[in-house]
Amino acid sequence: MASEMELINFRNVGDVLKLVMKHIDKSAPIPTAATWNAISRLIFKDQRFHHNRLELEQQIHALLQHTTNSLGKCKPKELATITLSIAKIVRSIREAHERRRVNFYHQAFGKVLQESSSNPNQGIFHALAKATDANLLLFESQALANTAYAYALLGYDPKIDE
Repeated sequence: MASEMELINFRNVGDVLKLVMKHIDKSAPIPTAATWNAISRLIFKDQRFHHNRLELEQQIHALLQHTTNSLGKCKPKELATITLSIAKIVRSIREAHERRRVNFYHQAFGKVLQESSSNPNQGIFHALAKATDANLLLFESQALANTAYAYALLGYDPKIDE
């Protein structure tokens, strides 16, 4: 799998996803967190679009499925990074809709990460909240603050089943 440094150096979302798809079965939680972080930064700037929207949506679904499956192995900092990165992507999509400046990536990520234009995908955020709750005592202050900020960005109230 790509290292965090390799992911930081990418300049567009498509290249990040291509690399991740090549190694997705082998990736560890740290590169998964770095992947979401890279995408959250690039989705704002990226103007080179993936040529096949269906393929892009399948790649996003695969990354999301891999992320969900690996949450139990994530350390608190990684969980916080994933949660905040996905929240930033969802916020970017909302803002793009409000400004009526939705690009190709906003549409594809929105289809996967949102249930509607104003509501995030409850499944992924519930899974993140459960993983966070299971490790809450291990969270350092920065990871806890980032997680709380992520939920505040979305106006999401994480309800954990007892």
